[in-house]
Amino acid sequence: MDQAWRTAYGYEPRTRRIAKSKYERPEKTKTDENQSEEKMKELLANYEESDPSFIPYNTHIRYKNQKFCMGGLLKRCEKDYVVLSNGSLTWSVQRNYKGADDANLKTTFYKWKKPEPESKEKDVDKNEK
Repeated sequence: MDQAWRTAYGYEPRTRRIAKSKYERPEKTKTDENQSEEKMKELLANYEESDPSFIPYNTHIRYKNQKFCMGGLLKRCEKDYVVLSNGSLTWSVQRNYKGADDANLKTTFYKWKKPEPESKEKDVDKNEK
């Protein structure tokens, strides 16, 4: 089956929970490398903060709780958690968590937004040169 048919008819590939897979977390991951404010701003360029309750399923989201995370596709949204997928594995992200000082904190979610198309004025300027 080709991918277009699967998407058009609502077929989703089978996924596994990351906790039930044989995945072994490496000592250093991409998440560890992306913790600087500068890198986070760069990675959130086409994302906007949003409540996951209002994000359509299969939209790519990123999130920040104790760490900034690259995220995945939103597959399920519950009161206390969301489920994300990378296509073959799924994992849950708590919507609320305890901070270092035992304070109740909320996870911040960012949904992908389409980049705004360049204006026609810019195209005209390019053609004139």
